[in-house]
Amino acid sequence: TGHWVNIITSASSVPGVSFVTRMFAPGAGIPEDHVCGSANCFLGPYWSKKLEKGDGVMISKQVSQRGGTLRVSWSEKDSILTLGGQATVVAKGELLY
Repeated sequence: TGHWVNIITSASSVPGVSFVTRMFAPGAGIPEDHVCGSANCFLGPYWSKKLEKGDGVMISKQVSQRGGTLRVSWSEKDSILTLGGQATVVAKGELLY
């Protein structure tokens, strides 16, 4: 059994914002993800088709308490999603194998 993730999304009524999101995973210890890149990766192809954006850039706004804005573009031809935005480094590390 896995943990359920709830992603809520809607087209945006705010000019310049394509769609809005919220993401909750309380069973995994995440009451609400402030800005969830993986949810936006999942939603990119959906909203690209729904909004008829083609290969155009969409702006996604996560409307959590802290919130954030992401640039999302989906190339159906190449099956490539590009995600961009600003981030703050909260931890650094090195993986050894």
